[in-house]
Amino acid sequence: MGNDYIGLEHILLGILRDGEGIATEILENLGVDLIEIKTLVERRIRTDKIIDGKADIIMLKSTEKTLKLIYLEARYFKSQVVNSGHLLLAILKDSDNI
Repeated sequence: MGNDYIGLEHILLGILRDGEGIATEILENLGVDLIEIKTLVERRIRTDKIIDGKADIIMLKSTEKTLKLIYLEARYFKSQVVNSGHLLLAILKDSDNI
């Protein structure tokens, strides 16, 4: 995408690219067009910037915080396993992301 950071939008794109799992099932059951969402997010974050393959790519603090919340989401639902559904819930709790 030409970004020098990892944001929640990149995590969401990873979920969509995988195309499997609880998160995509939830979105599809809600009538979300996964291809349309993927296209919209990519269009919004893509830049023409060329990133050096050796450059450090930082993870935004909001992304770190959300990744920590996944565990809490799994615990809340008394799940023994963390899955993409917990990740989707954690992403959706951050109202400041794309």
